Amino acid sequence: MPLIFNFSYFLYFYSLWIVETFLPVYFKSISISDNGVGLLVGAFAASSSISIIPAGFASDRLSTCSIIRFGILFFIIYLIGLIMYDSFLNLFIFTLIGGLGSTLINIGLSTSFYKGLEEKGRSSKIGSFFLSSSTGYSLGPLSAGYLLHWSNMQSIFIAGLVFTTVILVLSFFMKEKCSSKREKINGLKLSDYPSIFKQYNVILLLLSVSVVGIHLGAEQSSLSLFLKMNLNLPDKFIGIIFACVGLWVGLLIYLSGRIFDNNKSIVLLIWTGMIISGIFQIATAYTHGLWDALTIRLLHTTGDSFTVLCNGLLTSIVFKDIYMGTGVGIVQGFRMGSIFLGAIICGGLNGIYGYHISFIITGILSFLFGISVLLSRKRLQAVISFPSQP
Repeated sequence: MPLIFNFSYFLYFYSLWIVETFLPVYFKSISISDNGVGLLVGAFAASSSISIIPAGFASDRLSTCSIIRFGILFFIIYLIGLIMYDSFLNLFIFTLIGGLGSTLINIGLSTSFYKGLEEKGRSSKIGSFFLSSSTGYSLGPLSAGYLLHWSNMQSIFIAGLVFTTVILVLSFFMKEKCSSKREKINGLKLSDYPSIFKQYNVILLLLSVSVVGIHLGAEQSSLSLFLKMNLNLPDKFIGIIFACVGLWVGLLIYLSGRIFDNNKSIVLLIWTGMIISGIFQIATAYTHGLWDALTIRLLHTTGDSFTVLCNGLLTSIVFKDIYMGTGVGIVQGFRMGSIFLGAIICGGLNGIYGYHISFIITGILSFLFGISVLLSRKRLQAVISFPSQP
């Protein structure tokens, strides 16, 4: 059964990124301004961030498979909207619907996975789950690059429809871990949130997720444009860069999950990952061609892989099964809200200073956060070693 969740998670990210990778370029081609591109990219994340905590709350009380199917329905509507309309207002409305659909699919799959996670082999199982997402993240853009070489964006939207439908079919073969009626009634309530947010391990998790989210927002609104406009790379080469980076991240997450213990290395990996990520995020702004851009992005995402694994481990450690959906919702909510913030700010800065500025600013942020975790490592490690679950 974990195999079907891993494959579905792969298809989710494949369908998402085959569509999203070249959307900024597509929006520019239909005469949408840089601010408009940033707003559309940010609107997707904003819709997700607004709906993600309620979706997680619902997944503790409803069938996660039903949540996945509703998400697929909304995502299909989004793709149909991209095919049919090209005005900013229409695209904005359908983007909000797409963000909601993406959230429901992600929360449904993630909650089912974490609820079924056993203590034995926790790190390697989380690593394989993220390997599935990274493989989808890599092959989606690669496929999109080749499709654009042969066809146009409409073919990409149609491909997204096809692979999203496959997830719908697989959802009927999933077995989910159901909570008892008493657990559903006594699940996490709104009044419980303040006590959760006061835990140092939760604060570390949410801050880490937020910093990663901000730099992801910058990349979503700027990376494909930077590679296209600043480096003059063809669409096919842009797809190759995304593919190599995605496979590299997935492999590193999987190997790190097999090598490192569940909690003893979390703080070490977070500060190391953030510092590496920050340095090479800044260096991205000073690349000049395909090979140096690819090399720098691989080095940058080496740091990302450590941080993403640790965020997954912290999520699995901090929250109980009956709270898992809400916990995943909180974590993903902070992540998507940060992506929205990063996309909006960087979209505005791009129009003034150029596409390189986003990488410099977010790289400095990651580096400074890594230094702050390094300086507080002893206190943080003591808290994580003995987690107090809500």
